[in-house]
Amino acid sequence: MIQTTFPDRAVMAELLAKMLWEIKAVHFNAAQPYKLSSGMASPVYIDCRKLLSFPRIRSTVMDFAASTCCAMPASSSSIASPAARQPASPSPPCLPIVSACR
Repeated sequence: MIQTTFPDRAVMAELLAKMLWEIKAVHFNAAQPYKLSSGMASPVYIDCRKLLSFPRIRSTVMDFAASTCCAMPASSSSIASPAARQPASPSPPCLPIVSACR
């Protein structure tokens, strides 16, 4: 059975941090901060490219992101009526995921 509900955001954040740390995607360098693509300097850098080598973690991260972006009431499921799938609170619209492999 596919899980359709996720823990609250605090638990997801902790799990995400542990997963990124486990795959060594989190880097610290206070002496020479990383220059982000925005131009800002940060002592912390998260290398999301590492997720490509860990499909289970990548899938979990995507599920967490989708559940955060498109929060559904805990009582609804993937087979619930369209009216029941409305977000509990206003949230940004979710964009469909388009496969890059065509």
